[in-house]
Amino acid sequence: MRFAYIRKNTLQTDLHLKVEDSLTNSFVYNSERKLMTKIKEPHINLVNSSEFQNHKIRAVYNTIYPRPPSETFHEFIILLLNTSFGGEWHDYQNKQPNKDQHVLNIWNREFKDFIIANGSPENKTSDGTWELRPNGYVQALLSLAYDFYIVKCLNHVSDTLLKRLRNYDQFQGARYELGVMAIVARAGFSIDPLDNKEKGKKHCEFIAINKYSNLKIAFEAKSRHRKGAIHEDGSFNMESDYKADVENLIYKACNQKPADLPFIIFVDLNLPLSGKNQWLQDIIKRFKNKEGPTDDNPDKFNYIILTNFSYFYDGQFKTNPKGEYNYIASLKPEVKLMNTIT
Repeated sequence: MRFAYIRKNTLQTDLHLKVEDSLTNSFVYNSERKLMTKIKEPHINLVNSSEFQNHKIRAVYNTIYPRPPSETFHEFIILLLNTSFGGEWHDYQNKQPNKDQHVLNIWNREFKDFIIANGSPENKTSDGTWELRPNGYVQALLSLAYDFYIVKCLNHVSDTLLKRLRNYDQFQGARYELGVMAIVARAGFSIDPLDNKEKGKKHCEFIAINKYSNLKIAFEAKSRHRKGAIHEDGSFNMESDYKADVENLIYKACNQKPADLPFIIFVDLNLPLSGKNQWLQDIIKRFKNKEGPTDDNPDKFNYIILTNFSYFYDGQFKTNPKGEYNYIASLKPEVKLMNTIT
């Protein structure tokens, strides 16, 4: 049974597309932008699959993967993610009680159940695959797998990053760093990760250079931990816990800014979806009384990009693949950008 698993365009979610479009439109010349509309991932040199000797040949960076001809792209990127984590890692996870298992193991199991439950004739398409809207667990897995695939194609899944993704306590931060790296790369930037270059030093996640304007920007990624979400103890309460309380993450990120570079901070709110107006109003309330920047004391950041794509809160229910985002622009940044996000 071949599954497409999702309706079109939900691998790269609307949230990712909007953020990438904002970055692209700001830092890419108009003449280049017109050519990009004809290509799926115009800023990344992805290799299309090909058929050879009854195999579908896929390439990821410098590795060739001969795959069954009936395998869909969605199946392949999930396979790539899981094989990268390693057989021993999966064997260990399968022996743990459900409450102690890594979320990747849980999402994989939910994904298999989703396939079995939805392999009905009404979901079958003319090309022999099954297509349907994902639930929260499936969307979380597919989004992770696609980001992993993109960063893997760029050869930026370092041993350090992979180790953090496997780690129960470090997964959330590593997963968001992976996502931000993929977003920025898809927006037309070359990525220079710093995890293996600045060991023992306080530094941002990576430096990125726009391929078309040569603009160099430093990026930092922070994800808010919540009770009951991604390996955290407790349970999330919509009434008492639904807060955009990310000030401390922003302050910590500002301390990781490198000198003499513009600085963009990504912060994931990690809240249940469909509450953007609520968290946005909370953000406004929290920041409106803050002392603003001055010429003598400018902001460390140029932009704070607030994201929320925590599909897993929806569990086995259908989720909103659009995600949510907004941004804060500094009026007086320490290092000015020659372009602005619109």
